[in-house]
Amino acid sequence: MYAKSKSVSKVRSLILIGILNAILMVLVTILGIAFGLIPVTGLLLPAIIAIPGGIVVMLMVAKAPIRGVFIITGILLGSFMMLVGDMPILTICTIVGGILAEAVFELMGRTKFIAGAISYTILMVGYAVGAYTPMVFMKEAYIDFKTSRGMDPAFYDKLLSMVNLPVFIAALVVTAIAAYAGSLWGRKMLRKHFTKAGIV
Repeated sequence: MYAKSKSVSKVRSLILIGILNAILMVLVTILGIAFGLIPVTGLLLPAIIAIPGGIVVMLMVAKAPIRGVFIITGILLGSFMMLVGDMPILTICTIVGGILAEAVFELMGRTKFIAGAISYTILMVGYAVGAYTPMVFMKEAYIDFKTSRGMDPAFYDKLLSMVNLPVFIAALVVTAIAAYAGSLWGRKMLRKHFTKAGIV
């Protein structure tokens, strides 16, 4: 009976993870449309996504903290980004970020808020690495990839003119800060769920 109850609970958690990841993808799409078409805000898009994304992921951690939650999120988010027209490196880095995030979540303790917050930060930094790496180290391939999908080359010329190695590093730091801030915002909004889940 216990094994059956545990199995049902895991299935429910997986369904919830799927639903919350779908919400996260909708959020990414809306913010991408709202901010991604302007070079300056487009450059900061991973950090912009990381703030409200923290609410979704912190709810996921509170309500479905099963093993693999960050790996699943990394795979789903990374695959979604490739489907909507991003380079495969973004998918790879997001999945790697999810794997590292899961390892940290396990090592630090799955019932600790700080573990969830740092793990989410790692996931979003992985996403940001995948987003920025082509802009800095693969500029020609990046423009060719985007323009082959009907994107405006003038937009990407302007975007890439703002990106270099120091900007790359600064953008990763800003994304990390934004992700952690998003986690704090998520905990504040979802305090009742954290209390019920016994997360401290």
